Amino acid sequence: MNLNQLHEQMSKSLEILRDKLVGIHSGNVGVGIIGTVKVSCYDHQQIPLAHLSSITISGNRISIVPYDPTIIKAVELSLRKSNFNASIFSKKEVVVTIPQMSGEQKSKTIAIIKGLGEETKIAIRNIRKHFRSSLDDDDRKKSDNQIQKVTDEFISTIENLVESKIQQL
Repeated sequence: MNLNQLHEQMSKSLEILRDKLVGIHSGNVGVGIIGTVKVSCYDHQQIPLAHLSSITISGNRISIVPYDPTIIKAVELSLRKSNFNASIFSKKEVVVTIPQMSGEQKSKTIAIIKGLGEETKIAIRNIRKHFRSSLDDDDRKKSDNQIQKVTDEFISTIENLVESKIQQL
């Protein structure tokens, strides 16, 4: 293993965190919130809503117009399963309304965001541990500072992502 492989594995964990944070609604409506919802259609394939429809925002209302109107029920069902207040507005459109977040909801959301950040930090540290154990003693001693530097950079990025998401609330 080399440091590029370590960086690649840690980057994957960071991307997973980014994907999860996109799905957390902060009171500000964004396409990313809805676009990641998976819709079961076309022989039960799980396809992200962003690939299946046009999504527009107006205030706290999101309009979803599937490219294929025959999947409108599947879109509504997937959104409801994802705890969105979705309803079929017309034969071609599903509407989702996003209420403002209460103080208690905000506290819970902050706890979830911090928990996701901690899970990702643990994953990064486990990747570091596995990487170090794959090296022989000489290589480990030579690379320890570089390995720690890469780990610290990823931990710092995670902390910045978490803090940024909390600030959006």
